[in-house]
Amino acid sequence: MTTIKKLQQHIDELIVQIDLGKLEAINHVEESKKKLGGVLNKLEQSVSKPLKEKSGELRLQLHLGKMETKDAWQEQSVKISKSVDDVAKVLNDIKHDAAEEFQDAADSLTDKIHMLGFNLALAKELAEEELELTRAGLKIKLHQIRQDLRSASEHAGEKAREAAADTRVALADIRSNLRALFK
Repeated sequence: MTTIKKLQQHIDELIVQIDLGKLEAINHVEESKKKLGGVLNKLEQSVSKPLKEKSGELRLQLHLGKMETKDAWQEQSVKISKSVDDVAKVLNDIKHDAAEEFQDAADSLTDKIHMLGFNLALAKELAEEELELTRAGLKIKLHQIRQDLRSASEHAGEKAREAAADTRVALADIRSNLRALFK
């Protein structure tokens, strides 16, 4: 899924969450918790298989005979270097993919938890009228960034990247505002 599609999905989920009743909001958070748990399981499994395979190859190369001759040194140094590079690549790939997928799921859950707190009216014991004004403001802002993102996604290249960056900033602002309600 592209970055823009992920951002659109996240915004749409927040718009849904802000309109949910208490019970539905609780269920939405529980679904998000399960999703993050699934991401963790997937990461744990994906990490172990490729890493075990490549580290096993490296371990084999490390245990092969001593490098007592020039030929043995040449052969083993090439194989060990390749194995080290393979392990490093697996770790780098895992780190990048895992970090992005985990962060997306974690951000989604955190935002939904804050929205649930908002739905439960736990935010700094705000008056009901103030909660409704804040809710309306958040909805307007979410709808605006969703529209901006849709418009930008229709244009390719740099505009889309700029819109994605702007959307990330806007989401960070919304996330910060939600967190501030509970401090």
